Amino acid sequence: MRPLPIPLVLAAASLAGCGVKDPYAENTITGPGRPPAKAPPKKTPRAPLDPQPAPASATRSAPERTAAAYAAAQGNYTPQSYRRQYRAMVALAGGPLRAELTRTPLGVVARGIEQAGASAATAVLATSLEPGQGSERAVTVAARQVVRTDAEAGRPGAEYLYYRAIVRRGRGRGGWRVSRFEARK
Repeated sequence: MRPLPIPLVLAAASLAGCGVKDPYAENTITGPGRPPAKAPPKKTPRAPLDPQPAPASATRSAPERTAAAYAAAQGNYTPQSYRRQYRAMVALAGGPLRAELTRTPLGVVARGIEQAGASAATAVLATSLEPGQGSERAVTVAARQVVRTDAEAGRPGAEYLYYRAIVRRGRGRGGWRVSRFEARK
């Protein structure tokens, strides 16, 4: 292979940094009645407390998915969405937890949330199925939660929470249901 002549190398090097722009990089065609091209609108970011669904994972077991879904239903709400989230919690609950949820009138709880202007956003970060077999399983749920009320000043802070859920296999098509859901320290 023969070396490149020095003038050719110098010419290529000088053109590389000369500021020549790609003529197709932007649309500059204008004409009568045709405004210049505008940049596409930027996506509006979601509000920091806008409820986000818990990330689903194909690697989670059925008890872990049930516990994660319950944590997401419990921890993501606004005054407008609380009633829907509460109904989702009841649908995922079984046994003593379901009895406790249905014993408390939804209207009373929802009015308290609405009056306080409370909202929360929770992201389920991880789940861990504790060793065991059978129809009752224990699941640890790790979550990051931000809670805010209208009365709070400044930015709401996030905290990391850990829950222990006892999940039982339901009879028939019911699948798994959360029978206990407790905060861990």
